[in-house]
Amino acid sequence: MEVKVSGSSVKATIDDDIGWVKDRTINIEYGIDVDEVPDHIFNYMFGLLLSEQISWSDGMIVFEELTEKELRSIRAHVHINSYSDPYGRASEGVPRILTEKVANPDMNIGETDLVLSCNGMGKDGIASMLLANEINGSVQGFTVGNQYRNEKLYSERKEAMKGLCNTFSLPQQMYIETDFMKNVRYKIIPWWLFGLPLAYSLGSIDIIAATGLCYAKKHVTQSKLLRPNGSINSLCNISQTIPLNISSVMLPLSTYGCQKLLVERYPEALKYQRSCMHGLPWCLNCEDCYKTSLYLECNGLNPNEIGLLKSSNYSKKLRNKPCNDITKELGYNINRKLKNEDYDPKFEMMCLDWIPLTWRSEKTRKILEQHFESYRGSYGPYGDWVSKYV
Repeated sequence: MEVKVSGSSVKATIDDDIGWVKDRTINIEYGIDVDEVPDHIFNYMFGLLLSEQISWSDGMIVFEELTEKELRSIRAHVHINSYSDPYGRASEGVPRILTEKVANPDMNIGETDLVLSCNGMGKDGIASMLLANEINGSVQGFTVGNQYRNEKLYSERKEAMKGLCNTFSLPQQMYIETDFMKNVRYKIIPWWLFGLPLAYSLGSIDIIAATGLCYAKKHVTQSKLLRPNGSINSLCNISQTIPLNISSVMLPLSTYGCQKLLVERYPEALKYQRSCMHGLPWCLNCEDCYKTSLYLECNGLNPNEIGLLKSSNYSKKLRNKPCNDITKELGYNINRKLKNEDYDPKFEMMCLDWIPLTWRSEKTRKILEQHFESYRGSYGPYGDWVSKYV
């Protein structure tokens, strides 16, 4: 693989075919000068982003330059991907990861207190950025443009981002443009990895990835292992490879917990939340819209206030559609509310066991204590309800 950097533009060229990669070139536009970022950082980033595709391929991929730790880290991601059900290696040959030059680990990171926050404007991204800003006071959000379905949707999201940043006196988000998603078949893309060159350029010490505990081991709705680049295992591996901490303030929270935190602590942000990938901002006809309405109703809010329907007003077909277990649990608690019954306390439980891996864990813990019973010691760590999803 060959990587060329010119100003704010990065172009990666793949010498040989890699399965599930359409084109041999991948382009990224950062919007700021990244010429001073060492080449091995870009090689490492592309190695992690392509680890799934590499694990499906025979032969070898040779990078121009990597440190010894970066080389081992990419190999670890490829190796685990090869044996992750159902995303395991489709080819018989074992892919080899090599480097033409062993680089010196010369990352010049950590000159400032700036924290980079990968924010796609869903509940997790917004809650992560606002919580990090409250704790640290110096946060720069960034988003990767091609994760959105079309330009109209992207433009609408940009306006919401501007509104959010203005409301909370945050720097305007940085936009990373790339054709990566068009070139590579992926279902879960670790968008935060695109921030590695930004961290070097801006002297950042942290990248906040808005990922929850449900991505730690297994998917919420399945018992199958996730790809390592969507796991806590990956975040820890990368943080041990380069002098930059990639972490999350969302690790201890169940999926519902992120919405609860946003509703209770940052209610002014709700009008900027964009959890639907079809509408401008809501299509009112998808499971994400329906589930968000349930989230809000479980928090005692009327979804109409941010342009959503009440859960009972969605189509019968959508309401009766087989949903994941979290959506079923939401519906269950809504029914309890209508009957003036108490919620099942497990519904708001969190995993205390993951606090050591959480960004600024002690400060985060003090804030979460104000919103969740489990942090006040009533229920203890995690519990049966959430444990069946991880």
